[in-house]
This record gives sequence, structure tokens and C-alpha cells, in this order.
Amino acid sequence: MFREGETLASVEALGVRGVAFLPYHDPARDEHGQLQQINTSLEDFSTVIAAHIVALHPDVVMTHGSNGEYGHPQHKFTHRAVFAALAELQPWRPKQVLTWCAAYPSAENVHIINQDDPADLVVDVSPWFSQKIAAMAAHRTRHATFLRYDSSQTLEQVAGRIESFRR
Repeated sequence: MFREGETLASVEALGVRGVAFLPYHDPARDEHGQLQQINTSLEDFSTVIAAHIVALHPDVVMTHGSNGEYGHPQHKFTHRAVFAALAELQPWRPKQVLTWCAAYPSAENVHIINQDDPADLVVDVSPWFSQKIAAMAAHRTRHATFLRYDSSQTLEQVAGRIESFRR
């Protein structure tokens, strides 16, 4: 519930008009502290995602990259589930499907780049940087994750001004 509140504050900073939470909880770490994915099948997860896509009928669907950014099992699972959901919706497709943090030369945050996803679209988000920082700041429980490679930095210093996507 706390993370939902952070998400709502984050999307408000970005000007998002609506949010839907899927009926799952963030995955826990295992007994060795390793990140996990949610406890459901790919079929069940993709079916729930497909229902949301059908309800929204979006022009663009964006999801995690194939490497889960920094290897997060849930991000990789979500990537697979989104593409499985889209396959269920054939012949309809959104106009674009984008994966986030695609690889491009001289990437700012190499720790989170999906090396197997070459970028088709690289965008300078400097005009929206203050909103990006406000959205990151709203996720107070994630600050340690944002700063994991150098805790002496600020959110402004670790947040990239470039976003990259694979179509």
C-alpha cells in the first residue's frame, strides 16, 4: 500500500491522468536477499495485462526491456508477459510498442541499459527533467536503489537526461 501511494504521487508529478494497479504485490526477496518475480504464471499475468490493454486500447504500449534493466527478475517477467498479452490481441496491435532503457552509444546509465535491445529512439528529456526528478523523489522507499552505485550523489546527479527505447 505504501508503494501505491508513492506511485500515485510520482504519476501526479508527471501529469499522468490515470493509474491502474494490477492485483499483485511486489515480489519479496528470497532468503538470500535475491530479487524475485511475482508468484503467478506467465499465462495468468499476461491475461490480466491483456485485459487492461483491451480496456485502454492505447496507441502506445511501453514496458521493461528484455534484460530487466539491471537484471530484475520481475522486470524481465513483465517484459515477457506484455509481449504475450499483445500476441493474444492479434490482429489488433497498438501503433507502437516500446521497451525502455534500450542500448545506445555513450549511454549515461550503463548499469541499467538493456544491452540486448538496441535503441531505435533516443530522447533528450531535459525539458521535463524537473518532473522526472519530482517523480523519482516521490518514490522515497526506492532512493537507495536509485543511488546504489554512488550514495554520495543526489537524484539529480543519477537521473539521466536521455531516455532510450526499442520499437
